[in-house]
Amino acid sequence: MDNSAKSNDPTTRIKNINGHFTLLLYENVCRSLFEKHKLLFSLILTAKILFGQNDMDAEEWRYFLAGPSGSIDIPVNPTDWLGDLEWAEVYKQLYGMAKLPALKGVDRSFIENHKDFQKVFDSLEP
Repeated sequence: MDNSAKSNDPTTRIKNINGHFTLLLYENVCRSLFEKHKLLFSLILTAKILFGQNDMDAEEWRYFLAGPSGSIDIPVNPTDWLGDLEWAEVYKQLYGMAKLPALKGVDRSFIENHKDFQKVFDSLEP
């Protein structure tokens, strides 16, 4: 397919127009923001784009913003490299993540393979 045929494809044209408009929007809004606010604006804009494309799950977004919620029974610490307080915090996060469809079973995986996770934890370049 030559370039002229590609540029006449409506789907390609719409993607190009959306991409160009998004870039212009970002550049123009960033002109009016303080430097410290640009990263937050980028995050929100990216999230909105992903929601618009149905590439972001609302439940995952809520977890990202708020973390786990509710009462959690913490199992006995299976590691010898995390203190009990650290284990409780790690498990709360793992338990919350395991409720998300994309991360189902991450809590069990951590408990069963905690020595592998220790290598990452101890690494200078994880």
